[in-house]
Amino acid sequence: MNKRIIPLLLVIPLITACPGGEQDIPEMDENYTPVLPEYKNKNAGEMKKDTSHAYLDIYEISDFHGAVASGDKEIGINKLSSWMDKKRENNPGGTVLISGGDMWQGSADSNLTRGNLVTYAMNVMNFDSMTYGNHEFDWTTKWINNNKGRARFPFLGANIVNKGTTTVADIAQPSTVIQRDSYKIGIIGTIGDNIKNTIMATAVQDYDFANEISTVKAEAARLRTEQACDIVIWSSHNDAASLMTKASGQELGVDAVFGGHSHTSLAQLSGDGIPFVQTEAYSHSIGHTQLKIDLSSKEVSVNTYETLANPVNEASAYAEDQDVKGIYDQYLEKFITPVKTKRVGEISDKLEIKSTLGNFAVHAMREELLRHDEFSSYNITSSWHNRNGGVRKDIAKGEVMYGQVYESFPFDNEIVILKMKGSELLNKFFNGNNNVAVWHSVNKTAVDTASDYYVLTTDFLYYNADFYAGVDAEITFTGLTVRDAVANQIKQESKVEVSNYKSSLPEYKL
Repeated sequence: MNKRIIPLLLVIPLITACPGGEQDIPEMDENYTPVLPEYKNKNAGEMKKDTSHAYLDIYEISDFHGAVASGDKEIGINKLSSWMDKKRENNPGGTVLISGGDMWQGSADSNLTRGNLVTYAMNVMNFDSMTYGNHEFDWTTKWINNNKGRARFPFLGANIVNKGTTTVADIAQPSTVIQRDSYKIGIIGTIGDNIKNTIMATAVQDYDFANEISTVKAEAARLRTEQACDIVIWSSHNDAASLMTKASGQELGVDAVFGGHSHTSLAQLSGDGIPFVQTEAYSHSIGHTQLKIDLSSKEVSVNTYETLANPVNEASAYAEDQDVKGIYDQYLEKFITPVKTKRVGEISDKLEIKSTLGNFAVHAMREELLRHDEFSSYNITSSWHNRNGGVRKDIAKGEVMYGQVYESFPFDNEIVILKMKGSELLNKFFNGNNNVAVWHSVNKTAVDTASDYYVLTTDFLYYNADFYAGVDAEITFTGLTVRDAVANQIKQESKVEVSNYKSSLPEYKL
């Protein structure tokens, strides 16, 4: 039963006030367009050939998660573009660049531009396609369509179909066909048919994710017969090792497979000689497969399949791409820097994801309600937040800026209040999924199964089938985000004593 609903299909606004109440933080304008450089076709040139073969180089970047700024492990979008330009020099007319999804969501810089910055940079880099990942849905189809309208490349999702049908949803196309030299190349994109529950349920309530294997087999056959494709590539936002197992013994009709989602590296040939390649997230490695095409017979074989080392190791060798930098600088000035550089407070030691930061977050969620009159009277028994996936980065010791909090909590997860019987509290929470950080003010043994209790969690957890979907509870949507709760709590404490949030304290449980 819903006590009060703030419509979930509306994106929770970006920061309208800085933690602590400072005003005039600029929001992303959905109609804003920066001054863009002239588009350059980077695929002009000769395809690499020798006396017997032509060569096709395919590069994949997956799970970029908005890693546009340079860092200890991230080369940054400005130099990543230059890195890719250098790779193209090896085969200027025979290079393909694809994305395996989860490109926008995950950093303050990208989130604050709702993916537009990354999309425009991908245009400059001449991406040939982007497969949908689960995090493309985080801001609902409003921002998917906004970015889709800005992209010079197609968004692929052959198995994203309208609910109860076999019709591909209008946000996606099943495949795209490109040409290199005289060769036609089909690229199929799918999203993991097993990862729908990693997406806010309301964001994909109108879609089904059809079986990937059968979808790919049918689309590959169509591309070869109707489109006369010489080569077919499958890009999936799903773990490549799992896909290889699922596809074992089946004739897929593809020449190369690229995976994603699980942030792990793989470069392996299947039993029938198809390369399955997957790379780490945040551009920490890049996937590469080189196919060779017999000039006489057009027979396709595999020459190279690999994950290329973290480009940051070569960062000093590359200048920043000035076209990408020009776009980035405009967003920095208008939308990013004013938010990221707001001082929040100070912490005595590092807040770590799997221990103190999770504990601090659930405590901050409770304290945030006390700061709002309409929620301060609720007697909250417990507070729950998923620490794996929901929290993405430690917060370093010392002065804390809002941008750091944003990187730790990049998702717009809303705090919700659940009123439930003690029996539900025990069965679905205390005895539930262990992938959570927990604060509770009542001992498990003291819970009365017939009494009512108020519990805090997030809208994501509440609607996620792997966690607590279906809990028989009265739900109140607060409109407050976990991210701002954490920022406000740091500010309120002025200097957070991190030792107060160690997992060994009796009031915390992991």
